[in-house]
Amino acid sequence: GLNSKSPILVAKNCPAFVLDFLQTTNREIIYLSGPVRVKSLLMVAKGKNSGWPHPSDIEVLLSYEPFALALKDQIPDRSIYISRRNARRSPENETEVENTFQNLGFKVLELEKLTLLDQIASLSQASMIAGVHGAGLTNAIWLKKGSKVLDIVNENYWTECFHRLCALKEVQYAFHICEGKIQDPIALPGLVNQINELY
Repeated sequence: GLNSKSPILVAKNCPAFVLDFLQTTNREIIYLSGPVRVKSLLMVAKGKNSGWPHPSDIEVLLSYEPFALALKDQIPDRSIYISRRNARRSPENETEVENTFQNLGFKVLELEKLTLLDQIASLSQASMIAGVHGAGLTNAIWLKKGSKVLDIVNENYWTECFHRLCALKEVQYAFHICEGKIQDPIALPGLVNQINELY
């Protein structure tokens, strides 16, 4: 088994969500600014099965006490659009896309402005999440059975990872395909029709 007293070594310039996670543990944290020598080391890295999570890995995340406490028990009643406005692969008209979703009753979230635990709390209250294909849709992991995901994908960039995650979570997965280059504006009429069908 893993020695729960082992310190965690992490780069000083790690992403905000890593810092948020580290605040949930009582382990000793050692921040590094360069290479170090240690007697033994367990490397945590992105594995070959990234995007193909094992059900037991999902269960580990859902049962991790700080995450489990952040999950909301009430019946999900929110529809959330996850913005990519401040990230790569954001369509040129994402502000218009956000306004379109808002006008249809969705709450727009910029996840990078929320702490990790606040993200979990917010997304676990969602009956539907939508967004341009990207890391934000990984939050389908916090959705309750029967919720919905709308993955807005580009014909030139579309991985199966969210379809797989939704299948494991028993969440309904739908996609909307956009033509052209990744950052080309999204044609709104067809998107609105699909949202109305799902929502």
